[in-house]
Amino acid sequence: MVEAQGEGLGEFITSHPKGKHVAPYLGEVTRLMRAEHDAIDAELRTLTDGIEHIRKLVEAQPVARRASRTWPRRCASRNNSNSPSP
Repeated sequence: MVEAQGEGLGEFITSHPKGKHVAPYLGEVTRLMRAEHDAIDAELRTLTDGIEHIRKLVEAQPVARRASRTWPRRCASRNNSNSPSP
């Protein structure tokens, strides 16, 4: 409907009964899109904060992770060294 007006769009919006609904419609679409954008932005911030928290947790783990990899071997070698030789 709006595209069909071409050069006469301004007159259509100001004088035609259907054209008078265009501005309020665009205002409502703009408001809804802003609300949706704000919600997506808030969700993205929450996800980013969560990922950053996980990154910090993982970054703090290397020492513990290395120790946990060697722990079973150390226990096994201790058990083997305490057992009598055949």
